[in-house]
Amino acid sequence: MTLPIFKERRLASRRILTGLLPAPLVLKDTPEQKFNCKPVDISSDGLGVLADIVLPVGTELLLKLPEEDVVMKIIWKKQDFSKKELFRYGLITASAEKDIEQIFEMNGCLK
Repeated sequence: MTLPIFKERRLASRRILTGLLPAPLVLKDTPEQKFNCKPVDISSDGLGVLADIVLPVGTELLLKLPEEDVVMKIIWKKQDFSKKELFRYGLITASAEKDIEQIFEMNGCLK
């Protein structure tokens, strides 16, 4: 009996993070509310985070860098496999010109 082949959906390989964000991440509509999360993985296509707040797909967030705000959008979510009260989110930058992987690298957030 052969095992089914796992099909990777990512277009780019993931990189290992230090576990820190380069800047605070806040909700775009209510910037006073931080989105407390732990970055899990990153690629040139997006960022994976782990959080204990439930937000709908499509929610926009701001990465509050000193020089500018980077708009990020939740494109998928699922309950984390390790703890029931945690959720994994997939984020992408709203602007194609913004490379989230490069932002993390420039700010020392990649291993």
